[in-house]
Amino acid sequence: LRHVEVDLGAHHSPDLFHGQHEVSKATSLHLARQVRQTAATVVAAQHVWAVERAAQQTYEDESPRPCGRPPAFATRIRAAVSEVVQAEFAHTQAQARQSEARALVRELGLMYHPYDLECGQAQPVEQVAQRLNGVWTQLGRIAAAADLPTRARDRLAKAQRLTPQLLATLTFFFAILQVQVEALALPPHLERALVEQLIPALYLERVATRSTLAEPRHRLRALSCQLLEPLRRDDHPLQALPSAERAHLEQVAGDCADRFQRSSSGVEGRNGQLALH
Repeated sequence: LRHVEVDLGAHHSPDLFHGQHEVSKATSLHLARQVRQTAATVVAAQHVWAVERAAQQTYEDESPRPCGRPPAFATRIRAAVSEVVQAEFAHTQAQARQSEARALVRELGLMYHPYDLECGQAQPVEQVAQRLNGVWTQLGRIAAAADLPTRARDRLAKAQRLTPQLLATLTFFFAILQVQVEALALPPHLERALVEQLIPALYLERVATRSTLAEPRHRLRALSCQLLEPLRRDDHPLQALPSAERAHLEQVAGDCADRFQRSSSGVEGRNGQLALH
């Protein structure tokens, strides 16, 4: 790998999993610990509140009441209530940080595609760069708010350093796609159909096949069919081509869709998921 990268100057496409894994290792354990600690603080504060209320009730039920000035139950109960409110607020914040960090890890997977999974259109590299920078900014804010240790921040920085390689991979994909399509020497309208409809549709179908959840799988397949439907009509110029030429175009489109790989090994990703659990 070093020979190809350094001596030959070739681009190395990084595994997306490595970045997600570093973010998870940087945030999941620490944020989960804070959720548990703040939950325990809430329980302890509620217990103190209950003890103060019980003490007041016991005093009021006594007959005759003890001589002297009564204890300042109202002040103590207000202080206990204040502690409960503060503890619950801290717990809510800890839960929100944990949920946001998990969502950002998923966002890394959703955004790192050459085509937008919501509409099927090509994603400009600048748009992906902006989304990635937004994720790193939010993770930095979470790290500061949660006061994550230095080693956790170092992991976030390590994941962020993958950004240039991720963007370079997208740039490479679109450049090679353009070269392959232009080599076909198609009329402009067929070239647009290939680039804007056929290749995105085949790519979305491949993403749907790899999806483990039913909802995104069905949605992506429906979007793929939506892009393919105009191409299947009898009046579309693509259908006027000989069947052998159509099959060749679909093969080239499939090769283009397969060229973008986010991971070098499904086994590595599976082992990483097992390690996380």
